[in-house]
Order: sequence, then C-alpha cells, then structure tokens
Amino acid sequence: MISKQKARRVLIGDNVFRHKVSTTPISRGIYRLNITVQSETHNGSKLVVEGLIQKDISIWPLIEHGDYQYYPAVTRHEVEWLIQEAIHKGWDYTATGSNFTLLASNEIFGYGYLAEQITKKKAESEGNRKDKNG
Repeated sequence: MISKQKARRVLIGDNVFRHKVSTTPISRGIYRLNITVQSETHNGSKLVVEGLIQKDISIWPLIEHGDYQYYPAVTRHEVEWLIQEAIHKGWDYTATGSNFTLLASNEIFGYGYLAEQITKKKAESEGNRKDKNG
C-alpha cells in the first residue's frame, strides 16, 4: 500500500485512490516525473505512470509558451485522467499482482488538453449510446 505520508487522495466514483508524485534525476536540471497510484480500498496492483519529465526552471528557463508543459504542477485533474485512462486500457486496481505501467507524455499538462480529451470521450460515449438505441 502506498504510505499516507506525502500521498494525496483522489475520488473516482465510489473508489478512493492514493497517489504519490516524485522525481528521479536524468541529467542536469531534467527529471523523470514519477506518479504512482493505488486503490486505497482494494490494495491491489499499482499504477505506475512513465514517460513524463520535469525541468528545473533555474537551469532551463522558459523560452516559448509551449514549454510550460515541461514545468508541470500535477493536480488531481491529471491524476484522475491518468487513472481513468489506465482503467480503460485494462488496469484492474482490485486485483493483486504486478504493477500496471501507463505510458504518458507531458502533452497532458498542455493548455486545454484534458478538456479536449474529456469532450472527445463524451462524444464517443454519446455516439455509442445512439448506436445501441439506433
């Protein structure tokens, strides 16, 4: 189980998840951003998000507006989206076993990205409902 110290909670439906964010140095001023999630209720397998990076602004100053994604503040919105994406891709948070790895990119921290993804999913689910009710 992910320890409570420095962990945050997020609620999705009736399920409570606990997540931790940490960094691992890659090179000078560049870090691997680690996000680990586990269901607090089920104590099953962990979700490990890979592929995210974070830059140190004191070494790599902002040059363009698009660079903001490399200086992310991980909020519950990103964590919720990552959990839902992992579940959609087959993560069973209730079952014990090895970690589930989700590959992500810093694109999720880009301006408007999550809103765009949520809109797409709603449109897809409405389309599926129309097809079934046809």
